[in-house]
Amino acid sequence: MKRLLLVLAVLGLISGCSRSPTGPDVSLTPQNYQVIEESAVPKFQGILEIPTYDGSGQAVHPDIIYLREGFRGFHFFMVVTPYPYGDNQVENPCLLASNDGVSFVEPIFGMNPLAPTPPGGRCCHNCDPNILFNYETEEFWIYYLEVINPDYYALKLLRSCDLENWRLSELIRWDLSNDDCVVSPCVFKIDGGYVLIYADGKGHCNIRYLESPDGLHWEKRDAIELNIPWPDGFQPWHCDLVSDGTQFYLLANGWRDCKPFERQNLYLARSWNLIDWTVLPEPIIHSSEEKPLIYRSTGLIAPGKLIIYFSQRTAQGEWQIGCKNISLNTQETILSLKRIKCPIALKIIG
Repeated sequence: MKRLLLVLAVLGLISGCSRSPTGPDVSLTPQNYQVIEESAVPKFQGILEIPTYDGSGQAVHPDIIYLREGFRGFHFFMVVTPYPYGDNQVENPCLLASNDGVSFVEPIFGMNPLAPTPPGGRCCHNCDPNILFNYETEEFWIYYLEVINPDYYALKLLRSCDLENWRLSELIRWDLSNDDCVVSPCVFKIDGGYVLIYADGKGHCNIRYLESPDGLHWEKRDAIELNIPWPDGFQPWHCDLVSDGTQFYLLANGWRDCKPFERQNLYLARSWNLIDWTVLPEPIIHSSEEKPLIYRSTGLIAPGKLIIYFSQRTAQGEWQIGCKNISLNTQETILSLKRIKCPIALKIIG
């Protein structure tokens, strides 16, 4: 009945469209949508001090999860990559932990980086980590990209049940001579399987969607472009997906009416089924002369709040990670969202 109601609702929204989507089963599992208690909401908002194995304190591309039950005495776990003044040779996945969402440390001293820099010089590097806790296997899963220019991009997965011993697998390989450029993979668990959201990164950037029954096996040829009604001229670059158990929120940084790395802002989109999307027409975090690039960001949900961990590049070329809270209950962030009229079809997992 739940799925039937979803199908009918979607069909009703797209009257007159040439395609008739059924929609995925978007029931969520606890690992991806635990709402943080008000008492656990980070008290500090601003630029964080991030420890990095290279000693620079400069990092980019945060991705965060919250475990209410904790692990090794910590509740917040965040993956980042060091990126001092854009040096991709130290851009390797690292895991940090915190009890208050502000002060981060290595959960095991000296454990980072989790993967070495691939050989080949500056055209070869790692980037864009994504973390989840798999309750079924009781493991931390950290996805990241290995970039071997001009040959391929590979989606890799690190798995560990104790944060000390890690298994490494290669899951997808995109041949750069044939495939689009893949950036910012985000894996999300839903009942019945996993979804992968990423930006194709070549030409006119688009957010694409892929499904897997187990988070390990993916058919890249099945990727579907999400039809998200971005403001005119906006090009998404990096993205992340979070949820409160009833709705999905997509954080996407990108550029609009300017050169790609001249100025970027952070936008917010929302969906209840991964098909129908609404977008806040104005950025939720604006760039400025002092911080021209608002980069890949991640988030957690608290009652009525979206806690955003954002990365940014300063005018001096330094990379920083900050924390900011926005309300999800105001007219500005809810009522002004625009509805898309003709969503794209997505298949049902299984």
